[in-house]
Amino acid sequence: KQNPNSRSNSFSKSLKQQSRYKFLTISLICISLSVVCCLFFAFFRHGTSGDGRRFGIIIDGGSTGSRVHVFEYRIEGGVPRFDFGPNGHSSMRVNPGLSSYEEDPDRAGESLMDLLQFGKKKGAQGIVGRD
Repeated sequence: KQNPNSRSNSFSKSLKQQSRYKFLTISLICISLSVVCCLFFAFFRHGTSGDGRRFGIIIDGGSTGSRVHVFEYRIEGGVPRFDFGPNGHSSMRVNPGLSSYEEDPDRAGESLMDLLQFGKKKGAQGIVGRD
C-alpha cells in the first residue's frame, strides 16, 4: 500500500519542477529580448551622427537615368524633419536608366554600383563629419 503523503510529495515536486521550468523559460525569453533590443539599437545607431542627425538613401531607377538621393534628417517630436538645403541633400545621376538593361539584368545591377558607392560615401561623411 502506498503512503498518501508520498503522492502529495511527488505532486509537489512535480509542481516545483514545472514552476522552475516556467521561471527558466520566462528568464531566457526576457534575456533574449534584451539582447535583441540592444542589437537593434546598436544597429540603428550606425545610421546617426553624434548630434542626432540621421541619413536616408533613395535610389530612383527611371527610364531616362538612375539617381541616388542622400537626405539628412532629424527626429523631432517623433516626426522626421528633412533638410532639403544644399547641406542636407546630395544626389547623383547615371545614364542610361535601368529600363535600358531589360535584356541584360546583370548589367542593371552593375550600373547601380556607382550610385551605391556615392550613397555610402555621403552618408558616412555626414556621420563622421562634414566635407
